[in-house]
Amino acid sequence: MKVAVEDAGACRKKLRIEVPAADVAKEYDEVLTAFAKGAKIPGFRPGRAPRDLVARRYAKDIASELRNSLVPSSYHKAIEENKIDAVAVIDLEEPPPANPLQDFAFTVTVDVPPEFTLPEYKGIPVRAGEVAVTDEQVKETVDGLRRQAARYDDVTDRPVQRGDLVQVDFDGVLDGKPVEEVGGKAKGLGKGTGHWVSADPDAFPPGFGEGLEGAAIGETRTIRSAYRENFPVPELAGKTVDYTVAVKALRQPVLPEMDAEFLKRFEVETVDALTARVREQLEAAAKGRDRARRRDEAIGHLLSRTSMDLPASLVQKQTERNVYNLVRSSIRQGAVENQIVENKAKIFESANHSATEMLKLRYILHRIAEAETIEVPDEDVATDILRQGQQAGVDPAGLVKRMKDDGSFDEVRNDLREAKALDLVVDLANAQ
Repeated sequence: MKVAVEDAGACRKKLRIEVPAADVAKEYDEVLTAFAKGAKIPGFRPGRAPRDLVARRYAKDIASELRNSLVPSSYHKAIEENKIDAVAVIDLEEPPPANPLQDFAFTVTVDVPPEFTLPEYKGIPVRAGEVAVTDEQVKETVDGLRRQAARYDDVTDRPVQRGDLVQVDFDGVLDGKPVEEVGGKAKGLGKGTGHWVSADPDAFPPGFGEGLEGAAIGETRTIRSAYRENFPVPELAGKTVDYTVAVKALRQPVLPEMDAEFLKRFEVETVDALTARVREQLEAAAKGRDRARRRDEAIGHLLSRTSMDLPASLVQKQTERNVYNLVRSSIRQGAVENQIVENKAKIFESANHSATEMLKLRYILHRIAEAETIEVPDEDVATDILRQGQQAGVDPAGLVKRMKDDGSFDEVRNDLREAKALDLVVDLANAQ
């Protein structure tokens, strides 16, 4: 078999594959034998008709089957012999039906991995982070646990203070028009009766927390609410609403004592034990955030110092996935069809950029894994698959076998291998 390989662009090669007539004839004989075994020709029992009669009767079908057999077999042999790592078949020039007396030739175009220079990945400079936890942070977290367990008692002899629960009636106006008449999902945010609001900076509607501080029961105030640009109700996104708010009732939080009953909720017996657990959890979270930051800095360093072309087919495929995920996320957040259409150019640009960075990083990590001979045994892959299956509520029975059969088992292996490579890069980073 003759194979001519030529560059067809960035990360793309064209293969001209020619199968000699002798090999075509051998394959033809096997195809004809298969047809002859099942041929039903009048006057002959199934499988007993003469081969030359079968060849004439099914000539077109045999020629088509011969082509369908020669193309994949010779293609796989060609890329194996020429050590071509094809990531996608881009084009197959449709060859004519094969003739057993002639050479058989066809051309296929494939995308291949990029060639690039791997940057230095050991000792990448990253910022040294602060992971110490202060006594004040521990106390605030413990107090937060108490606030979560607080009861609320009615109050009538003082104005609203931060942290109170305030019962209000409210009526909103947007650009001189009642919000209830604006339409869409805005109607539900236009008017309310007996609505309880927490008097804190995170209160909703926005601005109510600060706006209610100092108000007395029976008092009416005007509170201006500025909705953020990405607010999921399009009619209010980026808009400012003036609410007339009447205070109807007030409740104050009463924190529980840190007694045995309170401590029992956290399966500890003493305040010191609860404090120690909180500190441990805060330290673990701080270390996790610091490692995530170092990871992001290391990734940025690798990407900024690596230049490569990428297989266009893979970029397109990943971009399509990213677009789908972005649109689905926007819909979950309340975006409507016309908003998605208006922003389709930005959505595609963002999806394409993230696809490019994602693929680039994967190729870098793949090369690092090769350089460090990082391997992931089958049992680790199986464990990860079963863990993900349990989290997704998938029946684990037969899951690993199915994934081995469809090839996705090795995809998980590659993901784990690249994750190990990135962990190594972070471990070897130079904190400054």
